[in-house]
Amino acid sequence: MTSSVVNSFIYENLKLISQFNNQTKLCIYEPTHKLYIVKDADLSFKPTYEAIMSINNPHLAKIFYIVEKADHIEVVREYISGDTLADLVKSHKSLDPDLAVNIAANICDGLSDIHKIGYVHRDINPNNIIVSSDGHAKIIDFGIARCFSQSKNADTTILGTPGYAAPEQFGFSQSDEKTDIYAVGVLLNVMLTGYLPSEQKADGALGRIIDKCIEIDSRHRYKNINDLKEAIYNKLQGDSPMDRVIKQIPGIRSQNTLVVILSIIGYFCAIIFSIAVFSTVKNGSFFQTTISWLLCFPVPYFCFNNFLNIWNRLPFSCGASKRNQRIVYTFLGIMSILFGLIIFGLINS
Repeated sequence: MTSSVVNSFIYENLKLISQFNNQTKLCIYEPTHKLYIVKDADLSFKPTYEAIMSINNPHLAKIFYIVEKADHIEVVREYISGDTLADLVKSHKSLDPDLAVNIAANICDGLSDIHKIGYVHRDINPNNIIVSSDGHAKIIDFGIARCFSQSKNADTTILGTPGYAAPEQFGFSQSDEKTDIYAVGVLLNVMLTGYLPSEQKADGALGRIIDKCIEIDSRHRYKNINDLKEAIYNKLQGDSPMDRVIKQIPGIRSQNTLVVILSIIGYFCAIIFSIAVFSTVKNGSFFQTTISWLLCFPVPYFCFNNFLNIWNRLPFSCGASKRNQRIVYTFLGIMSILFGLIIFGLINS
């Protein structure tokens, strides 16, 4: 039997397990115990789903069968065991950079095949990405994907998820593959910081990749999704763990040569001062001096600069707004210095 006949037979014998919402349900084919997602979609999207059904890519949810009804279609796709990216970001606030980069690269790989057949996704956001149990990211929803047409100057309908939708999706011009590049940039920023770029920007090499993705003028973005994928893969493969830590150091992570030089001088002076402090340690006061030094230098450093994204890692601050985080950590940094100086004064009194 052909795959179409097999898929038709499976569809006709699916058993409902649960209804996620009015459009989406989870079903099972009992002879094989295999799970499927069945989603209702507007009849006008049938050509889109048929085009994407022809793609075989590990980072796109596989579409098995499309059934045309009187006023809609039912799309049968694979069930993916895992969590939506939205749930992962919500539970972790920000993801490990290696994981975030790997997910972004997976998404680019999936979008590359969509773009090859002349389609644009137009709604890349955390709810439309599932990270499977084996760590791979898959795009699961193609509900507003459209075929790019050179003859149109602008989209006829404003669609897309707020925050992830590119400026051209609001009627200024026609969306094309650079629209998806914009969304991937926003998504990468959210994975790294827990926030949209307008709220908090990622820094370092990844921050520069994001900046190029979310240029208002699409002409200044990456030329195509493959160029973005190459930049992400280079980042994925190019940095050692130590390189990634160094590139997160405030000042050194800047692209401004003068700032980098001044930062290195400042760090050198701090080291010399620290050595001078410890060289005067009295017998039996090494522990107290160490505590004083930690409170005066490393703790405020982490607090003031959000080094290694500490603002989003500690439980008491990970859910707060950036403004409130800054206030809290500025206060903690100042108090840490004061306590450090008090301890240092008591030691030397």
